[in-house]
Amino acid sequence: MLKRRTSYQPALATSVWALTISVIALLATLLSTTMRQPCDVKMLGSSEAAAAGMSATDRILGAVVPDAVAAVTPPATADAADSGFPDGVTHTVSFQVCNGFANQRLALIYGLVIAKQLGRAAVLPTMILDGTQLTEQAKLATDDRATTSAFEAFYDADALREAIAPFGVHALTQRAFALGGARGFDTGAVNIGLGGARPISDIPRHFAPHRGVPHLALDCPLFKLSPGVILAEQKFVWSVLNALKPAPALEPHIKRAMSGVEGAPFNFLHIRLEKDWQAHCARWAALTSVDGIVRDNCFNNTLDVHKAMRSMGFKTDVPVYVAAHWAGADEQIVSAVLGAIGGAGYKYVKAQADEGLPRELRALVEYEVAMRAARYLGNSVSTFSALAILQRRHAGAWAGYYNGGDVPLVQVLPLFSTPWVFTFNSWSAGYEPMLKAAVNSAAKAGGITPHCIFAGDAGAPIVAWMRVRGVRVIPHDPAWRTALVALARGKAADNLAQSHLFASEDSIVGTWQRIDLPLVDWIDQFTYVLFTDTDILFRRPFSFHEFPLPLPRAVGMGPEMVDMFPYNAGIMLANLPALRESYKPFLEFILSNKYGLTFPGFGPGDQGAYNQYYEADVRAWRLPSKFNAKPYHAAEPTRMSDVAIVHFHGPKPADYLEYANSGACPKFGDMCRAGVAARACMYTHEWVRRLEGDEGKEAYDRWRSGCAKA
Repeated sequence: MLKRRTSYQPALATSVWALTISVIALLATLLSTTMRQPCDVKMLGSSEAAAAGMSATDRILGAVVPDAVAAVTPPATADAADSGFPDGVTHTVSFQVCNGFANQRLALIYGLVIAKQLGRAAVLPTMILDGTQLTEQAKLATDDRATTSAFEAFYDADALREAIAPFGVHALTQRAFALGGARGFDTGAVNIGLGGARPISDIPRHFAPHRGVPHLALDCPLFKLSPGVILAEQKFVWSVLNALKPAPALEPHIKRAMSGVEGAPFNFLHIRLEKDWQAHCARWAALTSVDGIVRDNCFNNTLDVHKAMRSMGFKTDVPVYVAAHWAGADEQIVSAVLGAIGGAGYKYVKAQADEGLPRELRALVEYEVAMRAARYLGNSVSTFSALAILQRRHAGAWAGYYNGGDVPLVQVLPLFSTPWVFTFNSWSAGYEPMLKAAVNSAAKAGGITPHCIFAGDAGAPIVAWMRVRGVRVIPHDPAWRTALVALARGKAADNLAQSHLFASEDSIVGTWQRIDLPLVDWIDQFTYVLFTDTDILFRRPFSFHEFPLPLPRAVGMGPEMVDMFPYNAGIMLANLPALRESYKPFLEFILSNKYGLTFPGFGPGDQGAYNQYYEADVRAWRLPSKFNAKPYHAAEPTRMSDVAIVHFHGPKPADYLEYANSGACPKFGDMCRAGVAARACMYTHEWVRRLEGDEGKEAYDRWRSGCAKA
C-alpha cells in the first residue's frame, strides 16, 4: 500500500560529518575511548608561533599571495583596526581551520567560541584555498602555504568584529597580531594540539594550565567542543554565522555566478553526484557494521531529484540554479539527472566554475548564491548543505533536502530547531488555554519551531496571539470538508457513540485537519515534523536523533493507556514525503469507509484511519514514553528529567484541578483519580505556569487550593 521511503539512522554525538575518509577516522578516535587525552604542549617563540600556528609574517603582511587571489585580497596597508591591539587586550588565541569550505566555516565557529570563553582576543586564521584531503589526515593551512590566503580574502573582517564585539570578543587580523608583536606585545606562545579522545565540555578548565600564557596557538578545533558548549553559546554562534559575509571584493564573482537567474526569484539545488561522493556514501553506509546504526540516505533520490523537487513544491516557472562539482561526476549521470530535471518542465541554470577563483572561494560564492535563493534543496549528509539549511531556516527562509532522513550535523551542532506542527481553528475557543500553554512551553523549552495549520476566520484574536509569539500560522481550509461531513452524517449515531468529537460538523473537521499535513505550503520543506494535539506540554528541547531508529517510514505514534496497538495519534512523528506520496489513496480509503468515521478494531476518526491504513508502519515504530508522558502513569518514564513532552490524554488540566478541589470528574472518573495519585498535579503545576495574566493566576490559585494539598 505504501512505498518504502528512506529512513536515515543518525549516529552518536561524535559521529561522521565530513565528506572524506578523515572524518571516519575521527569517528573511530572519538568512540574508541572515554578518557580525554592530555594536550600536546610546546613552548614557542614569536617567530615559531607565527610559522606553526599561523601564516608567516611576510604572508600576514600581504607579501605573498597566489595570483588567483590577489584580486580579491584587501591591500596590505594598515587601517585603524590593524593599527594595534584594542585597549585592555593582553591575552590572545589563534587557531587553524581545516579541510574544505564548510569545515573551515565550522572551525571558525569553534575557535571563536573558545576565544570567548577564555576571555581572549581571537586572531583570525589563515584560510585554505584548496581543502581537498588526499589522506585520512585533516588538511591544514600549514601543510602547503601556497594554498592559503588571509581571512580578509574570504570574509568581511569588519562585519565579524562588529558582530562579536557586544559579546566582549575582539577579533584581530593576523596583520594586527604581527604588528602587535612588533610593538612589544608578547607573542610567545604555547602551541596546543586538540586531539583528545572526547570533545571539550568545560573550556576554561581545559585550558586552565595555560591561563597565564599571553598567546595560545591551537590546531584546528573542528568538532572538538561538546554539543552542550555550542548550545550554551548559541546566541554567540548565530552572531558569528550571520556575520560571515563574503569579502566585498567577491561581490562581482557572486553577481557573475547569478547572471543566469539575476533579476527574478530563483531556486537553488545543491546535488551531490560526484564519484568521490558515491564512494563516501558507500563508506558511510558501511559504518552500520561497526555501530549498528543504519545510514541509508546519502545518495537517495539523487537520480530522481526532479521528483523530490516536484513533491516539495518547486514550481516549474521559477528557474533552478543547479550546483555540483561537475568535474568530479560521471558525465552520463550528470546528463541523465539534468535531462530529467528539464524533462519535468524545470528551466535550470547549470552552475559553472569561476576559473578566476580557487576551490574554496568558489564554494563561498556558491554558498552566498544559495543564501539569496527563494528555495534551497540540498543533500542533508553534505556539510555544505547542512549549514545552508541551518542558516536559511534560522533566517526564516525555505530550505529542504531531497535525500530523506535527517541532518547528521545536528549531533555536533545542535542548533537545528525541531519543527512542531499543530492544527487549530476559529471555532474552538474553549481549547485556547491548552494551545497557549503548549506554545509558551515550546518557547520556554527552546529549540522548537511552532507551525499552526489554521482553518476558519484568519482574523480571530487567537491568530494574532500566536503570531506575536512566533508561531507561523498557515491558513488552510480542507478540500474534503463537504465529502467528510456527508460521510459522517450517514453514520451519525454510530459515530457519536464512538467519540464525542463527532458531535458537530466543526468538531469533525477540526479533528481531521491533520491529514492534510503533507499538502500545506511552507512545511513542505521538512522531511519529518512532530505533530501534536494542543493538549501537550514541552519540558525540554530535543531533536529527532533522540527518537528510536530507524525513524518511521510514514507515521509513528505511541500507545494510549496501555502499551498495545492501536496507537494514539495525539503525538506523532510524520514523514512528510511518504505521507505526500500516499495522500490520495489514503483520502480515498477514508471517504470509502463503510463505517463512516470509525474504523472497527483500529479506533475512531483520523486516529483509526492512520492505524488501519499505515498499520505495518505504525506497529513497527513506537513513540517512547518520554515524548508521550501521561499524567496518570506514575513511573513511566522512570526519570522525570527524561520527559520531553507531557500529553494530557483523557483528562485535561482543568479536569485534574476540578477533581483535586472537589473530587468530581464526570467525564473521566477513574482516570482523574489515577492521575492525581500519580504525576498529574506536578505536570498541571508546570502547565498553569505557562498560562498568562488573569487566566494563569486563576489556574494557579485552583492548583494551590487543590493539588498543593493532595
